[in-house]
Amino acid sequence: MPKIEDSSLETLRDTLRETPVQSAVAVNTLIELVGLMAAADGNVTDGECEQIAGILRRLALMSLDAASVRIHVSQAMVRLERDGLARRLEHARSEIVHPEERMSVFRSVAAVALVDGWLDRGEIRFFNDLARAFEIAPADASAMVTSMRAQLFPPGNTPPDGTATP
Repeated sequence: MPKIEDSSLETLRDTLRETPVQSAVAVNTLIELVGLMAAADGNVTDGECEQIAGILRRLALMSLDAASVRIHVSQAMVRLERDGLARRLEHARSEIVHPEERMSVFRSVAAVALVDGWLDRGEIRFFNDLARAFEIAPADASAMVTSMRAQLFPPGNTPPDGTATP
């Protein structure tokens, strides 16, 4: 996994703070969406939970340990199996009514997803579905993910080859 420089995280943290996820409902929805994103490839390892907890702390989005992340991911998976992805994303949209907060949640989930430097096909599908649910134009969603990636991995600290954005 490529190392994310502290200065890159500070820049990204400042970007995310411009339109912070403020309401308790939006924070809970953010946690669920991070869980759904992590499960997009069908498997969430303990290592991934530790990485998610670490990046959430480093970005100052929230302070959770790996065990708490695992619980949230497990709960998200139960709801996903019960309701399906489309209904979970519809629920997320209904919980976060302000477009600015939706954009902030989308950017925050993207920042967490990009911790390993790339998005796999399942994650790309997830972000395309999330953008549709949040009524974010595909070009805008792609630009946000590309921007997050560029902030995390500036020139000289590029992620591995084969990376992709939605």
